[in-house]
Amino acid sequence: MAAPTTTPYSLPEYSTHVTLTLSSPIDLLGDDGEALETILATPHSLPEFSSDVTLTLSSPIDLLDDDSEVLETIWHRYAMNLLIDCVMQHLHDRTDYFVGGNMFIYYNEQQARNRDYRGPDFFFVWGRPLDQKRRWYATWEEEGHFPNVIIELMSPTTRRIDLGPKKSLYQNTFKTEDYFCYDPLKQKLFGWTLTSAGYVQLEPNESGWLWCEQLQLWLGKARSIIGAQDDIFLRFFTSDGKLVGSRAEVALDERDAARQELEAARDEVERAQTDAERERQRAELAEAELALLKAEFTLRDKPAS
Repeated sequence: MAAPTTTPYSLPEYSTHVTLTLSSPIDLLGDDGEALETILATPHSLPEFSSDVTLTLSSPIDLLDDDSEVLETIWHRYAMNLLIDCVMQHLHDRTDYFVGGNMFIYYNEQQARNRDYRGPDFFFVWGRPLDQKRRWYATWEEEGHFPNVIIELMSPTTRRIDLGPKKSLYQNTFKTEDYFCYDPLKQKLFGWTLTSAGYVQLEPNESGWLWCEQLQLWLGKARSIIGAQDDIFLRFFTSDGKLVGSRAEVALDERDAARQELEAARDEVERAQTDAERERQRAELAEAELALLKAEFTLRDKPAS
């Protein structure tokens, strides 16, 4: 914990000089938390003090989890959720990671004080618990872990920032190994991998996909029906080129496979029943033929009248 910060603060009717000691550098509050300005603006009932009073208030900074700004389009919402969902499906047997989107990332006190928000559209972090509840991602609460993968879904209003200041931040401060930007209007995908010399732009394969080293997956474009929207979305692909499905897509595939297996089983049962019926009819025919032969022999052996 940082050392207390001392700030002059005057309280009428109590003293000519009051020392305000801020005992904690950051307060992790949500939207409904009481900000410092509200605390200071509220009259406080204090007992009789001497000329020097020390008033201790904790939490001088409230970390917000929402800036009330919506994503650019419904496509951006679908695209972000799809990427998150596909990673969770791909890593369904693991919990040693965190994946999120449109969530504020706090990385130092000065940034928090300056309200310098950084909320990537998609980010992935190895080595953090998946099941931990989070309203924001603060690196000092996450043992200093920064995102290993970041994807920004660009728009005309964010393109310059995504390719400029954010790229520099992710390279120099976050040290994010894999950074991607996708322009849905031009359907153009950019990607960089971090080296000792900084970011180096990735070269696409023959399908136009870019390799994500941290996830060991390809990132590329594919037409998909997400919600009610049939459009081109960013998708992950395995190293051998198979589409990584979302949890809903995998569940539908499993249901369709189960239906096909059920139909095949029913066909087998019907074939078995047909074969059994044929065998029964053959047996009845053989019995009838045998009965006829017996009757003929019996008739032949009888003396003529």
